[in-house]
Amino acid sequence: YIDEADEILSGVELRIREAFDRLALNQIKTNTNKLLSLERIVLFTCFSVILHLSSRIIDISSKYNNEDRIPLLLDGDGSLDSIKYASQECLKLSKLVIEEYFEKTLEEILKREGYSEFTHEEMLERIEVMPIADGGRKSNITPEVEKRRAYKDLYLSFYEQSNNPFDSIIKATIFKLFSDEYDTNPASFISTFGARIGLVYGRGRRRFLVQPTILETILFTIIEKDKPMNLNEFGKKLWQQYGIIIGANPELDYHHLSKWKISQSTPGDLAGSLPKNAKIIADKYIAMGYAKRYADGVTILSLDL
Repeated sequence: YIDEADEILSGVELRIREAFDRLALNQIKTNTNKLLSLERIVLFTCFSVILHLSSRIIDISSKYNNEDRIPLLLDGDGSLDSIKYASQECLKLSKLVIEEYFEKTLEEILKREGYSEFTHEEMLERIEVMPIADGGRKSNITPEVEKRRAYKDLYLSFYEQSNNPFDSIIKATIFKLFSDEYDTNPASFISTFGARIGLVYGRGRRRFLVQPTILETILFTIIEKDKPMNLNEFGKKLWQQYGIIIGANPELDYHHLSKWKISQSTPGDLAGSLPKNAKIIADKYIAMGYAKRYADGVTILSLDL
């Protein structure tokens, strides 16, 4: 459990730490074999990387409320077009806020080095003397003088648009790093890495479509052994912990999506599709032996069924 050393954690970092503790405790209580325990830990670690990148901006930027969550709509099986489209929009939003997170982090670093006080002329002078490191691409063998000239041109192009030296150097640096120096970028990372762990699916317009293994792992980080939970409660915990939406609380889920302008741009009956999507995901948990639907329509999830 959380010890004194973890008191500095907050926001998404604290929620991830708590989830790891719950996962470990549940695996002990259910006598999970070591190989399966390792698989779940590795899978949740990968999921946590994506969650941290897409959610950390809320904790470090004053433009967001700490209670906000970046919506991650899980598509049950791809049969509902409005859910599919809204999930695609959620993935696009995640990419945008990851880029914003990198920009904000770079902004804080450059502020500490005094860049926020530079005039346009001083920024140009700094570009001329700052070291230009070799990139990660083996094919990038451009001479330093040409790299510096390209970097300066980038800065000038952004400065022409904003007339803000600090904002321009941040955008120029981000652009150079992820389009010139490295083989990937934050936006493409979430799609490729998410696909490898069964969280992201599709070619072209990808979306969040989860596989049973990650559904099971997420369940083990939300509920506790001997403490069953109905589907509505589970949906609320998913949102609070990860920003995950399955449609278990249609009106509330629709509100969350509307706040991020996901619902407004989604064709079809998204509000009507949300409870259908929740039933599809609940059916998956029933098939895995972690849920039971009773005669009154209530679905209970448990690690003890």
